[in-house]
Amino acid sequence: MSGARVNIPEQTVEELLHFLLNSAEQVGALRAGALKADHMLKVTRSQAFLHATASSAAAREAEAYASPQYLAAIDTHVQAVQDLEVMLARRRAAETWIEAWRTASATQRAARI
Repeated sequence: MSGARVNIPEQTVEELLHFLLNSAEQVGALRAGALKADHMLKVTRSQAFLHATASSAAAREAEAYASPQYLAAIDTHVQAVQDLEVMLARRRAAETWIEAWRTASATQRAARI
């Protein structure tokens, strides 16, 4: 799209910058939540294995993987990873908009010279 003009209001850019600055702690918390959910998946599987009633190890493992607790832990893990990825995607989008604004501003300045 040659000649396309990007018009991003400075207030929007300021809001995007604030979002990037203010969401760092949230990214850390989401990453920690995803990490914890990953570890809890293993803990839950181990607990379910210990409580399984099957006689063979393979059957106990299958019972553990099919347990409601393990399936719930999977859901928690998936949700934690999804929340993190959504936040990271929002941050990348904000960075992209800011870069587009910088490029458009530089082009406008160059056109005035």
